[in-house]
Order: sequence, then C-alpha cells, then structure tokens
Amino acid sequence: SIHLIRSLLCDQQNRLGRNGAWELKQHPFFSGVDWSSLRTRTRPPWIPPLSSITDTSHFPTDEIDQNTSPFDAPAAAVAESEPQKDLAFVGYTYKRFDMLTRKNAF
Repeated sequence: SIHLIRSLLCDQQNRLGRNGAWELKQHPFFSGVDWSSLRTRTRPPWIPPLSSITDTSHFPTDEIDQNTSPFDAPAAAVAESEPQKDLAFVGYTYKRFDMLTRKNAF
C-alpha cells in the first residue's frame, strides 16, 4: 500500500496511471480483484429501506451541532465581514448586451 500511495503522489511523468487506469488495476495492491465483475457480483452489506427518493432518515443527526447556525451570526460579526466581501467586487460592473442577445444580431 505504501508503494501504491507513493506511486500516486509523485511527479506527473512518473505517476502510476499516467498511461491509463489499467496501470492502477495491475498494481500488486489490487491483486485478486476481479475488475470485470466488480459491480455485478458485489452487493453492499446493508441496503437501507427508503420511504421516498428524498428520504434522509438514515443520515446521523446527533453528530451535527443543532444549536448553532451560520445564519444566526451576531450583527457585529456580519458588519465586520461585509467590507472584506465587498472588496471582491470593486470595479465590477454589469452591462446588459441586448444587441448580442437579439435574434439575428450577427
């Protein structure tokens, strides 16, 4: 595994896989992997039952801090951060080019 990682984290000229994915597949780390039937024969250990396509009930929420939100920032903190955000738009101007969007303009 160390050789595999070092072969991926090197100069582009020497990197494993520079000539195609087959180089990675032939690395000794992946010996015994049947690449041709990897997706057809392998099944996940557990498939969660879903009530709809948007069902998110299986995602853990106890790890997420429910008490704070970036939208609840104090007004002073927001006021301090606004001038820095505005610097990105100094000199920016929006121009509407109606002539270019009209049918048969060119």
